[in-house]
Amino acid sequence: MGASRAAEYLTDRLGADITADAVAEMGRQGVLRTVVLYKGHPVYDGRDLEAVTDPAAAREAGRVGRQLMRAEVAEQLGVREVDVRHLDRAGYLTPVRHVRSSWQRRREEPRVPLYRLGDVLALQDRDDIDWKAVHSAVKPGGRSPFAGLPTAAPA
Repeated sequence: MGASRAAEYLTDRLGADITADAVAEMGRQGVLRTVVLYKGHPVYDGRDLEAVTDPAAAREAGRVGRQLMRAEVAEQLGVREVDVRHLDRAGYLTPVRHVRSSWQRRREEPRVPLYRLGDVLALQDRDDIDWKAVHSAVKPGGRSPFAGLPTAAPA
């Protein structure tokens, strides 16, 4: 099953609201195996879905696997969107996927990056970033404290 259908199935079976992001996160964690890609999207093994019995673990997967747009990441981190762009460019954050916005109807390739909440929370816990200093340095129109970060090598 695809992520959306698997989420509906687990919601019904576990009696808890399980999202497609939770299913994708369980796939990343290795709880659910991808048996094939269909049009670039994973199809999960039904036997693995049957083995999921803990609604709390599935909800937690949904929490950390929730996908955020750049503005939501900025809000979570207490910075501006431009700061998130710099963190992405430097490799501190990596989108889990890209989607097409309603403004991009004519473009072939999706361009809106989505980030995992778990990755954003891990970034907040990094010892090499002084978030208090970052928050005091972030001023509208001012230079980003992350502008000087080196660009990460392409993956």
